[in-house]
Amino acid sequence: MVAVGSRWVIALALAFIGALAVAPAARAGTQVLSDNFTGSNSSLAWQVYGSACLTAGSGGSSIPACAAGSTGGYTGNVPDSSGQGALLLTRAVQSDVGGIISLNSFPSSAGFTVTFNAVSYGGSGADGISFFLLDASQGVPASLGYIGGSLGYVNIAGGFMGVGIDEYGNFSNPGCGGGGCSGGPGLTQNAVAVRGLTSAASPYITHAVPGFSLWSNVSTRQQATSHTYTISMTAAGSLSVAIDGTTYVSGLNASAQVGALPAYLRVGIASSTGGATNFHQITSFSVTSLSTSNITVSKVHTVMSDPVNGATNPKLIPGATVRYCVIVANLTGNPTATGIAVADPLTGLHLTYVANSIRVNGTASNGVCTWNGSTGGSYASGTVSASLANLAGGATSTMYFDATVQ
Repeated sequence: MVAVGSRWVIALALAFIGALAVAPAARAGTQVLSDNFTGSNSSLAWQVYGSACLTAGSGGSSIPACAAGSTGGYTGNVPDSSGQGALLLTRAVQSDVGGIISLNSFPSSAGFTVTFNAVSYGGSGADGISFFLLDASQGVPASLGYIGGSLGYVNIAGGFMGVGIDEYGNFSNPGCGGGGCSGGPGLTQNAVAVRGLTSAASPYITHAVPGFSLWSNVSTRQQATSHTYTISMTAAGSLSVAIDGTTYVSGLNASAQVGALPAYLRVGIASSTGGATNFHQITSFSVTSLSTSNITVSKVHTVMSDPVNGATNPKLIPGATVRYCVIVANLTGNPTATGIAVADPLTGLHLTYVANSIRVNGTASNGVCTWNGSTGGSYASGTVSASLANLAGGATSTMYFDATVQ
């Protein structure tokens, strides 16, 4: 991929089942999601669960304002002054739960870094906070997962990976203190622990103990110590977790534990209490793509039909028709990308291009292509190529075509 100003030429290598190789041009990573919870309103669209609310909120955004006179304010009760607020997830009461999940998804193809500031205080040291990744193709969950030591992650629909900021220690415990998760070394207090797919009983992956308390034994947020958590995932599935700039989980091969990253992800933060308690609050949150280009490119395929089953549950067998879709996404906040050219060679592969099947400037959502768009593009010398329309920041476009398996 070569960038000339805002013009883009994208060269793709079409493997038999749709693998993608893109060489990026030099550029810093791009922030794709960002919110600050200290003011009167959030800026992103969030799905809100349980007790989650803004302590300085005005009620004018997707996250509601906390009830006036309730506990959890900067120096005592709510409301806080704008600029001194926080996203309150739980109060220091038993069996509480709260969380948010982004309604905006983002492509995982380049890898990403998540940064958020969290503070826990005012109770008896439980249970903790979870940051989690969800497969965006499975939609927005109707509810959070189990409470207590499960931190609102275990059993959530579509959960890909959860990182627990575990004060009490049950996120590393087999059963997570109540059931629903598998494996783990046992109760490990003040640890960062990682669990996998909720569809596979949220298996234990790893944990690290930073050697200091993750919560403050004080009565107000003003007195408490805030920590900055940084969670990075490369495109190859290597996970790192840092607290206040010090890395405690480094280069973990997470993909070996949970599989390849879903094409598009949602992110969420949740917290829960059980028999012991704490206030759990977040003051800021951001996701930065590790992409070194203005645009990210991914490719998916769908078997449309085969000579045995037709279009009903078709298989990837000789004679099958496969539809390849190239998704081009210009990340949120970027300038409009122009001159986007896509080229995909079929030379030497066990595929035969289906004449006149190219469609361009279609749409996609969460890595799922809609079979729309207009006729365009060309096939010559074994290569499918097309030009796409200008692409505004935050927008996606597609090129798709059909090929027959030889």
